[in-house]
Amino acid sequence: MTVDWRQSLRARQDGRFEPAGQWAQDEPRINVAAAEPKRRVGQVPEPTHPSDDSGASAESADSLHLHDQDALHDLSYLPPSVQRSVRTGVPGHTTFVTQALQHTRSDGSYYHTVTGLRLSEVEAVVVVASRQQDSTTWQVELVRYTFRRAPGAPSVGSSTRERLV
Repeated sequence: MTVDWRQSLRARQDGRFEPAGQWAQDEPRINVAAAEPKRRVGQVPEPTHPSDDSGASAESADSLHLHDQDALHDLSYLPPSVQRSVRTGVPGHTTFVTQALQHTRSDGSYYHTVTGLRLSEVEAVVVVASRQQDSTTWQVELVRYTFRRAPGAPSVGSSTRERLV
């Protein structure tokens, strides 16, 4: 199930933006999996030598929606093979959200995580990746979903038993 929340913004005199109203929730969309998701888990090393293949999109960053630019920036912390898997896994996506975080632990060490969702009407890929400070290996989980029907087709109270994502 995915739910979008939106809030209107207005420009301020200093060129920044501020909220212009309350948050509004779009109708939740339910995605029914056509089969068990395909899950890959493993350790993915950083490349030992930088290459021209950074995993970045062939499209110019200027041609992408701002949300896509942000998502691709977050993915850039991951090894190129993981970036490609997420980026190419769902052509024609409607949603592409990511989050890259650096946590500071109580002992002062750092821990990095990158999570993301790339979603279309018919498929999705989810990535969850983490690594310790100074590690050159990421712990990565990639999950791919193929949906049976367009989002929103079944209702939550439906009497049929189906896997909901």
